[in-house]
Amino acid sequence: MIESNTLVLLIIYLGLALVTSALLISLLKRSKQRARWSIWIELALIALWTIWVGRDLLNFDRTLLLNGREFGMSIQSHFVWQWLGRCQLCVLWDGSINGGAPAFTELHGAVLHPVVVITSILFGAINGAKITLLVTLFMAGFAQWWLARVMGLGQLPRLWIAAMAVVAGNLSGRMESGLLAESLSTAACALTLAPGLQLALTGQRRATVLLAITLALAITAGQGYLQVGLVLGLLPAYLVFFFDKYRPVWPIWKEFLLAGVLSLLLAGLFLVPLAHFWPNFIKGTGTGFSSAQALEYAPLNLVIRDFSFYMNESLGKWATPHMYINFIGWVPILLAVIAFRLVPRRQLRTLLFLLVAIGLVFLSSSAVTLRMLEQLRFDFIRSVRYASVIGGLAVPLVLALAGWGLHLLVQCTWPRLSLRSLGLTRQKATRSVSMSYVVLALPLLWSLVAAYDFSRPWLKLNQTHPHVYQTLQLVAQPTTQWIELIYGEQFWTPAALDADMKLAKSIRPWDWRERDLPQPFIQATRNPQEVVTTSVNYLGQVGELLLVKHPHNEYAYVDTGQQQVPCAATALGGNIDVECTTEVAGKLLVTENSWTGWQAYRDGTPVTLDNERWLSVAAPAGSHRYEFRYRPWDVWVGLLLTLVGVALCLVWWIRSPRAKPPAQADVAPPSETNSSEIPASQA
Repeated sequence: MIESNTLVLLIIYLGLALVTSALLISLLKRSKQRARWSIWIELALIALWTIWVGRDLLNFDRTLLLNGREFGMSIQSHFVWQWLGRCQLCVLWDGSINGGAPAFTELHGAVLHPVVVITSILFGAINGAKITLLVTLFMAGFAQWWLARVMGLGQLPRLWIAAMAVVAGNLSGRMESGLLAESLSTAACALTLAPGLQLALTGQRRATVLLAITLALAITAGQGYLQVGLVLGLLPAYLVFFFDKYRPVWPIWKEFLLAGVLSLLLAGLFLVPLAHFWPNFIKGTGTGFSSAQALEYAPLNLVIRDFSFYMNESLGKWATPHMYINFIGWVPILLAVIAFRLVPRRQLRTLLFLLVAIGLVFLSSSAVTLRMLEQLRFDFIRSVRYASVIGGLAVPLVLALAGWGLHLLVQCTWPRLSLRSLGLTRQKATRSVSMSYVVLALPLLWSLVAAYDFSRPWLKLNQTHPHVYQTLQLVAQPTTQWIELIYGEQFWTPAALDADMKLAKSIRPWDWRERDLPQPFIQATRNPQEVVTTSVNYLGQVGELLLVKHPHNEYAYVDTGQQQVPCAATALGGNIDVECTTEVAGKLLVTENSWTGWQAYRDGTPVTLDNERWLSVAAPAGSHRYEFRYRPWDVWVGLLLTLVGVALCLVWWIRSPRAKPPAQADVAPPSETNSSEIPASQA
């Protein structure tokens, strides 16, 4: 149910925002200046709406975390950016969990997305995630607004569908489980729609550059499932523009290919290290895509807002809400249907694009497309175990149709309501307002409030239990050691990694092929049978948690053949410093995964790394200081490709003439839309 106080507040908020926008725009006299300032005012309104929706996210108390049990895993890779100011290049190696791995090869987290990089550096990983989610909401609204402008929609439809995108369930619903990367990826993929459609309609080189940039942002947005949806659902739909007997299509083919190549260059910093490390990835696979909801049921998630429905297995789904929530309500659906009737003939190809894209997205989310690829021996597709999240990409497409329907509906001939007859003005000249605004205001506002109320529970913060910090204080060690907390309980991860701890046997969506996990020096367990409370290695109990030390599992030690001599180690990412004192020679082992790019030094002199599973070098007798530094070649090659991509973008952007608004080239004349008013692209 929609709370009455929420409805009143939103009416006041939106009313003031729209009135302020109208007044500011009316004060601008020149048409060009008015159009330019109108853009910034509209974007400001979307930003204000986003801040209102996500206002709880602006609490920077680090003990308050985003909602969802998988939030810790979702941001685990973001913590490397907290080290940038302390050790610079050490961020190239993520040594925080399970023996470490190259930081820039992370598939689940969005470690190289600019939003994540900037927010994590400025605010830390925990608070940066809050700002990242807020930016994600704005990104979705901006993507919808941008697409509306490309389609030539009027101001009211633009702002309404942008506001709907901010509160749509395809973003907030993913946070039911704390999957920040899924929300970010959904918004990033939606951001590709506007420049893609603009390129298809105009063939302009600047649109090519914008599409390449947004594709690169989508590639680096993490998670992987939404990128599969982008490739199988959104991109193939542009083929409807490639077969047109009335205009040459090869230039458009060429520009799309160019955008694809340019996007790969821009994402080189991520793709080159990933390609280098790819043979080492192992990810769980599923058979039969059992979590995918049947095609005939998947669209219903756009209109179902009964949360108890998502907590059961009815209509062929799992009882895991975050995979299926895409609520936007019936009003956008009805307006989208209206668009079918009113869309002018000259824009049928754009309508076909949106419909084909929606169909392909649902075919992918219901695993119809994935099963076909599996039969064609594309075995990697089995790793897309939770395909239903791809269905969230249908939301911006449906909202685009809804905005189109609203735009065309407003342009129809409506009776006009005289303000003078209502006593709202004393001027002699009669002023009137179209009845369309009066009739449509309530359903439009109701749809916003309904989506807002449905999304709010997952845009709040949760307090970390005090036992978490008490436990971390007990397990903290003076030197670097591997710590094992309870497997699967991800609420430990943010606080532990924020304290620079290294977590052994921690949950992660992928594993390193043929690599065992490091054994913990400190272990937390809830099983009393694993602990001897009378042992000197028993550290105590916090709540139900029992803490025990395993002194034989040192992070760094010298193996002399007769004994293991512990060493004092300090590790932060790709910088590991070890001090050892032994009476006899042996081999120094550091339980960090060995991989190409590691370099070793003894007392400042380079030494050869052994070809071992762990970092290992010869250790002569006496006191020595060892340094291990991760400096891989693949990062620098990837960075070079990214810089080349940036340079090409700048050159082509500067050399290309400024494109006229694509809607002017594709919008129908007033007679085709049953309107006597000015087309939206000229408003």
